[in-house]
Amino acid sequence: MCVTYGRTSENVQEFCNIICKRFLQVHGVIDSYPAYTIGNETNIVFVLTIKDNITDIHQQLSKFDIDTIIKTVSSDICEDDLAITEDFRKNYEDMERLNECILNNTEDLMQQHKYLNVIRGGSNKQMKGSKRELCLVLYVHAKGFIPIDEDLFKKSYDGIHVKVREGRFTPYMNHGEEIRQGSFTPYMNHADVVLNKLKMGCKIEGHQNGTLGVFIEHPSYGMCGITCAHVAISATEMEECKSENGRLLWGKIHPSKKYIHQPFRTNDDLNQFGQIVEVIYKEGKGSETGIEIALIQIEKRHPDSGKLSTPRSDSVDSDFEFVSGKTCGPTRFNTNNRCFKVGSATGFTEGTIEMCAPNTVRTDTHKWDYDHLRITLYNQIFVRPIREDFAVPGDSGSPVFVKEEGTGDPVCIGIVEGGLTGGLVVVTPITKILEELGLSQLKAFPQNVMQELQQIKSTLNVVTTQYAELQQIKSTLNVFQAQYEALIKEIKQNNRTHTT
Repeated sequence: MCVTYGRTSENVQEFCNIICKRFLQVHGVIDSYPAYTIGNETNIVFVLTIKDNITDIHQQLSKFDIDTIIKTVSSDICEDDLAITEDFRKNYEDMERLNECILNNTEDLMQQHKYLNVIRGGSNKQMKGSKRELCLVLYVHAKGFIPIDEDLFKKSYDGIHVKVREGRFTPYMNHGEEIRQGSFTPYMNHADVVLNKLKMGCKIEGHQNGTLGVFIEHPSYGMCGITCAHVAISATEMEECKSENGRLLWGKIHPSKKYIHQPFRTNDDLNQFGQIVEVIYKEGKGSETGIEIALIQIEKRHPDSGKLSTPRSDSVDSDFEFVSGKTCGPTRFNTNNRCFKVGSATGFTEGTIEMCAPNTVRTDTHKWDYDHLRITLYNQIFVRPIREDFAVPGDSGSPVFVKEEGTGDPVCIGIVEGGLTGGLVVVTPITKILEELGLSQLKAFPQNVMQELQQIKSTLNVVTTQYAELQQIKSTLNVFQAQYEALIKEIKQNNRTHTT
């Protein structure tokens, strides 16, 4: 049929649509599309995405006698690393050329390729033994299988060559668990138990499970917490937010869906601590940064310190505090800066900032990610883990920090949004979030009084020790002075005796 009519013809498209609908009736199949391969445009292969643990899928598909390629929800392909190396990070001209390439082509690429999920910068060797070069990395759902109504990616854009990878962007929420009977007894400041006072990095539950990020003082709502919108509300409400010019106010959220719980929802609702008063979801585009956040007005258990939560109830207390409310934009830190985050799933983890912008991510077109909604975010920060995972599902909303030069104090750069196949973590810049809210900084907390007293006591001990040492030196000098004066007196007397 493709030979006769061509792969882009209406006849071929209609015939393939009928087959796709039949595939979607098979148990476990959640997405289907017709594709061709490079060099063979007349042979159509159907790419099927299935749920995990569907053991009889091949038996079910055998009756079709049609070429298929199967992808599962959690399938990953690990390929060679395309990290941007240190020498490129220091080369302003090369990085600027890469940034301009991404900015110039991202919007068109996203519109033209339905199964394109991520656009980012990278570097690799074109051929074995050749010099490493910057490249444009494109993540697709099924590498090598191009939808029949689309053309191939170009080999290069604006002089930057293309590398295609199979992978996806996944928001890092956890699906809500069953309603518990009653609530836990408050215990210390751990992330996954009920807290007397809310902490940054603690576990929360709205529509999904996630992490409570940072705090702000809002001029209308008072003290609020921030997390990702996909943690707080459903896909239906996210779509409504998008249709409302990117802003959904509390009056348009169903009363039963407004409340947020820490650490999770219970049948007696005792874990409620506040309600959603505003949701913002803006994709960005061009040089504009995308954000999707929920603003939670805190009604109970107001935070009284900048102390960060520990990840699990069996872990030790965290010594990390964020009291200044200071933030830092991408232009103020180097792409090799070390950063850390505290989240309810993985706790304290460290990473390096791979690239600040203009990375773009979009969730897959399949139902498993977030119903039918495709979350798209332009100009995000990418963080590469140093050792273990930087973030995992359950860490959405986690605050991410760098250490301020000179003082070593934490400075917030953003909140965790999700992750890519291969380990890179997507972080939404905090400066854009504050800009949307009309604020200049996050909530600042006074230093812990006991800690300050301890520091004063420590300083006094040092001063006292130094004073005692000075007194000892003074006493020694007095002895030397007395000996010196006695010696001078003796010399003078001897001189008089010799003279007479």
